[in-house]
Amino acid sequence: MKTRNILLAVLAFVTFTTAYSQNDAQMSHYMFNKLYYNPAFAGSTSLINASIMHRQQWVGFNNAPSTQFLMGDIFFDRIGGVGLSVTNDKVGYEKILNIKAMYAYHFNLSDKFSISGGLSVGLLNKSLDGTQLIYENMNDVNAIVTKESQLSPNVDFGLATKYQDITLGLSFTQLNQSNEKATFSKPPRHFYAFASYEYPLNEQIDIIPTLFFKNSSFISQFELNVMGMYDKKFWGGISYRMQESLVILLGLNVTKTIRLGYSYDLNTGPIKTHSSGSHEIMIMSSFAKPQKQHIPFKTPRVFI
Repeated sequence: MKTRNILLAVLAFVTFTTAYSQNDAQMSHYMFNKLYYNPAFAGSTSLINASIMHRQQWVGFNNAPSTQFLMGDIFFDRIGGVGLSVTNDKVGYEKILNIKAMYAYHFNLSDKFSISGGLSVGLLNKSLDGTQLIYENMNDVNAIVTKESQLSPNVDFGLATKYQDITLGLSFTQLNQSNEKATFSKPPRHFYAFASYEYPLNEQIDIIPTLFFKNSSFISQFELNVMGMYDKKFWGGISYRMQESLVILLGLNVTKTIRLGYSYDLNTGPIKTHSSGSHEIMIMSSFAKPQKQHIPFKTPRVFI
């Protein structure tokens, strides 16, 4: 029983330090789903994009983190990009439902250079089953011993730019919250920086290195990924998440509109001897917007 309590303590500690207490859910396919962290990427292509993912973290632990993502975005002429993100996150006896609507305005400075700014607003619902928690001092006035559920607004802001094959992004999530006044229902502000470069090695192979930086309050984390794309159809890559895991990614474009991806996280941090790793499955679809059909009048009439 004592060993079980120690393992649960390790799980809680690593959850807080590497995933910011699961305030913003973690994913390994972030390079395909930049929209989740930065609303400025809404409508960044001329296609209708939709993505669904399931992440099972730290296999081997009871009540280990489990997350489901649903995202989509589209660009409208003379309006801009709009998007939607729904995240269901569960870790231990805590559950988080995060729903965000996004808007981004895009400035095309030239055929090769564009800048966008985005804003998202939404609602964050956090619930905790305190009846399942055990404290050393059950009379602690701060102990949560009932089922709690609280709702709070959520505001994100982001900037993004693309110049030829270089993509950069900066964003803040929970912008309306301060780190000093963060509570159970009001998570602290997060900062993200994203940079990638698509290098065509030859006519069939592209190499895409990506750097992802995350920061919240007193914790920061770097993630470096190198992806190889073959014939615009198959890809494979490897990521290093600082002080946490080594990630292997594989995927393919099943059709011109459907893309499948899988990732496996090999733990390198303090939890590595207690878990067999983390798994993530992604399904994406990107397709062209339907074109308006203009039907000419075959028999125009004149009313007198």
